[in-house]
Amino acid sequence: MSNKLICPSCGHENLLGEDTCAECQVDLHEESMPSPRDVIQKHIREDLIEVLCTHPPNTVSPDTSLRDVLKIMREKNIASVVVGAKVPFDGIFTERDFLYKVVGKDIDLDDTTVGELMTRDPAWLVCDQPIAAAFNCMSAIGVRHIPVARDGKLAEVLSARDLVQYLQSLMQKSGHRS
Repeated sequence: MSNKLICPSCGHENLLGEDTCAECQVDLHEESMPSPRDVIQKHIREDLIEVLCTHPPNTVSPDTSLRDVLKIMREKNIASVVVGAKVPFDGIFTERDFLYKVVGKDIDLDDTTVGELMTRDPAWLVCDQPIAAAFNCMSAIGVRHIPVARDGKLAEVLSARDLVQYLQSLMQKSGHRS
């Protein structure tokens, strides 16, 4: 299955789940979403990301030391912080960034800034997109955390765990066994 959606109007390759073509602005909503087959699929397609925006967002500036970022993540029990608070975000720093860019390397946690090691220009979503867009985006680009914006500012960092908990809730409400 392709992670791209070809615009029927101009042929541009868009990320699966996008509402409009990035090239010609044609509405892609109907083309990018299959018809729901059951109540769970209907909710995933119709519920907006806004319903999942329940955590206060955590942001840092690019010049924040890595030690301070890791302390924030540990104290708040979070797996990521967004660098910058307004769209477009400067970056995101996650547990995976720490694992692959810091562990086992000779890096001074006080002298190294998060801006040096963050994932730059992260993909992001907006609160009024359907939850299906979050599933599609995370799957297509292979991330576990994605910033969500509301009115041009960070509203949430949506995690794969948030999506799993959302699915579990839907399954319980619809009588599916977990």
